[in-house]
Amino acid sequence: MDRKDKTYKIYLMFSRSNTLLSKAIYKRTKEDYTHVAISLDDTFDTFYAFGRRNPNFMLPAGFTKESPFKGLYEKNQDIKIKIVSIEINESQYESISNHLSKMYEERLDYKYDILGVMLCNGNITLNRKYHKFCSEFVSELLSSNGVIDIFKSPKHIRPYELSAMKDFDLEFEGNVYELSRLYNKDDLGYAYLSDMYEPV
Repeated sequence: MDRKDKTYKIYLMFSRSNTLLSKAIYKRTKEDYTHVAISLDDTFDTFYAFGRRNPNFMLPAGFTKESPFKGLYEKNQDIKIKIVSIEINESQYESISNHLSKMYEERLDYKYDILGVMLCNGNITLNRKYHKFCSEFVSELLSSNGVIDIFKSPKHIRPYELSAMKDFDLEFEGNVYELSRLYNKDDLGYAYLSDMYEPV
């Protein structure tokens, strides 16, 4: 079988939490989702994202892992989330997987680009090495690997715009409680994973 014939799925999770930054973004955009994360895992246990490094403080923030079954999500199970998927070929899967692994190894170098979020709706592009925000990171990763065609710079794409793209198949839409019951996560006690924090 040709490498391009074998298919895999990757997953995006969209959410809007009750954190201060999420509330500020929502107040400005009035869009359902203010955060996006990406996963290669069909159990939805682990997503990669740009978010806070310490679960109790917005800053410092950067590249990290998060789970809809842990941290902020488990504490606030009424948070609405949307999970979508898209099929990719083997070479795309390997490229994305390797890229995520490398970024995670260097995760302490990456910073959450708060200024970039503030400029996201405008036409101003600020290039700062190792500084990214969630939708910039996801759209850049997917477009650079030929998974999606984006209509503008990743630095100007908001999470909701990604969530509305027709390229994706809907896997789940509801709240955290419903997702937890669906995936039999009832037995999870509240605990932050050592390297998983909540979204900014």
